[in-house]
Amino acid sequence: MLTAVCFAMAAVLGWQLLMQYLAVKNHWTVTTQPAQTSNQPVETPPEQAVSAPAATTTSAAPTASTSAVRIANSSTTQPAAISIGSGVRNDPTYSMELDLSPRGASVVHVALNQFKQSVDGNSAYTYEQPLDVNDVSHAALATDSITLNGQSIDLSQIDWQLLVKTPSSATFGLTLNDAAGKGLARLEKTFAVFPQDDRRQGYEAQVNEQVINLSSHPLTVHTMMNGVVPPTREMESTDDRQILAGYPSENSIEAGHWNLSEFFKTPTRRLIVEEKTQQPMRWFGASSVYFLAIVRPEPAPKNLVSLQVSDAEATTLNGQAPSDEDRQVITTLTTADATLKPGTTAELPLWVFFGPKKLSVISSSYYSAPPLGYDSTFRTMSHGFCGFCAFQPVITALVDMLRGFHFILRDWGLAIIALVIIVRLILHPITRRSQVSMQKMQKMGPEMEKLRKQYKDQPEELNKAMMQFYKEQGAGPVLGCLPMFLQTPIWIALWEALQNTFELRHAPFLHPFGIPLTWINDLSKPDSIYAFAHPIPLLFGWHLHSINLLPILMGVVMYAQQKFMPRPATINPDQASQQKMMIVMSTLMFPLMLYTGPSGLNLYIFTSSAVGIWEYKIIRDHMRKREEAEKEGKIIVEGTRKMRKGGGEIASKPETPARGLGAWFAKMQVMAEEAKREQEKKNKKR
Repeated sequence: MLTAVCFAMAAVLGWQLLMQYLAVKNHWTVTTQPAQTSNQPVETPPEQAVSAPAATTTSAAPTASTSAVRIANSSTTQPAAISIGSGVRNDPTYSMELDLSPRGASVVHVALNQFKQSVDGNSAYTYEQPLDVNDVSHAALATDSITLNGQSIDLSQIDWQLLVKTPSSATFGLTLNDAAGKGLARLEKTFAVFPQDDRRQGYEAQVNEQVINLSSHPLTVHTMMNGVVPPTREMESTDDRQILAGYPSENSIEAGHWNLSEFFKTPTRRLIVEEKTQQPMRWFGASSVYFLAIVRPEPAPKNLVSLQVSDAEATTLNGQAPSDEDRQVITTLTTADATLKPGTTAELPLWVFFGPKKLSVISSSYYSAPPLGYDSTFRTMSHGFCGFCAFQPVITALVDMLRGFHFILRDWGLAIIALVIIVRLILHPITRRSQVSMQKMQKMGPEMEKLRKQYKDQPEELNKAMMQFYKEQGAGPVLGCLPMFLQTPIWIALWEALQNTFELRHAPFLHPFGIPLTWINDLSKPDSIYAFAHPIPLLFGWHLHSINLLPILMGVVMYAQQKFMPRPATINPDQASQQKMMIVMSTLMFPLMLYTGPSGLNLYIFTSSAVGIWEYKIIRDHMRKREEAEKEGKIIVEGTRKMRKGGGEIASKPETPARGLGAWFAKMQVMAEEAKREQEKKNKKR
């Protein structure tokens, strides 16, 4: 099994390195052009002329002339940004603050005042900032363009006029005139936030964009608006952020998801309106491990013709192409053509969720019910090459158990240790049976060598003889690997649970009353004891960001565990050297894999390995006492309270085991022992 695991790891890592090499060699990543930046805000003159291509119409009906559209503002100076809601930490009225820019009537900053940005600070968690603060063309919910009678008018660099401002809402306006200076169309966009006591818990904002026909002729109109900006990274992995879309599926919502890195490799835009279930998407957005930004048109988006996702192609402030860690992806929402009679209005009402991916929030009656179904986003984040191995029922059970232990112990680290003890108790009957089997195999070396010599040129007969010998001795290599096989799904599920359980974000280990008794201050991240100012490049494109202590301690404990465990007897020096190599490989494999993993998972495996050494010692002592008793002529029957000298069977009633899964394992063990004794009787009679 260990050989197979090592080969699988080598194959996975080799494939990733090969793909990175080919991506660099073939220039698969999107090259970006330096953006023009300026340290001074751009002021919009009273009227800006926007050139547009000549109109092409197929109808003889009169239409408004849009050959030269001018954008009229009543003021030459616009505020840099305005705020609605509150960014004050733990504000009792509002859960968030929106900073709005008149450039494109966009969102340039969202602060969730109930959560901290970092574990050491006290500032509110912020996201939705454009990559370049001097260029908000890719800002969240910015109106990118409007098309009038087939002519597209770029609005990405236009400042809108602030019309109305209250503590909880703001309205921007923009007027488009024709070549003669007469009103052609009027755009208005309103942003509003809501108090915490609302059913939305203060995490949903309303955005309503309107287009009003000011001319005396019909106008065919459609607009293009940016979506949301993916939340900031929470992990070192570049795949901890995703683009999301919700699709109706029977009586629920199914969430489609795409890692951001998928769009870095393909410069073409990607249409995701009907990609998942061939049903029009109900909402779309972006997600990190712990936070969401979701746009939901209301009513159902029947007037949407496309929702495209592409690389933002933005640059950092120094004019250099951003790294994958800083790169952004932009979603673009386009409406269908709407024909407006003079004086009529077309609307695009949106509800926008800016909030935590916290089960108590997204599983509430409001957010979990269709057509929202935001609780489906909890199941979209899978980490690592084996994220698909995680089973959602196991993840849910682990999260529920952790919450229960935390309710009692009031410390998430202690809750993880309690989970270790429970899992070890459940698996103890299997672990004990495994150790008995491994101990027997350790003594079977000479007999196995005799079989190899006897069937030297008969491989099939050798395999049959070996299997029969294993059966007679009640041992086998599979039993020795069984505990690891059973624990591996739990480790994978715990990996997913720790990185999707919001409560573990910024959760320390053993910090009672704020007094740090350990160096672990965030169980959802690596337990860094020293962070480098700049990552240190290593082999194969890896980088060392910090010195993490738990993986090193875990390697030491796992090495001690491997040395303590019984192993099959070696027959020749080659087998002995192979065993040593496997001990080293298995000891290094998990610490290297989990070096940048969450400290909560490393704490679990470290504790499980340490408890395993103690458990193996108890089993060994029990086996030694049993062997000594058998030498004295005593017979020990598993599952009973009595021992008898001599060779007779024991007729005492088996001990009643504990209830539940432990009782089932104990019953299976007693049945196995009884079957073994019956087989030995038959062999003696033969």
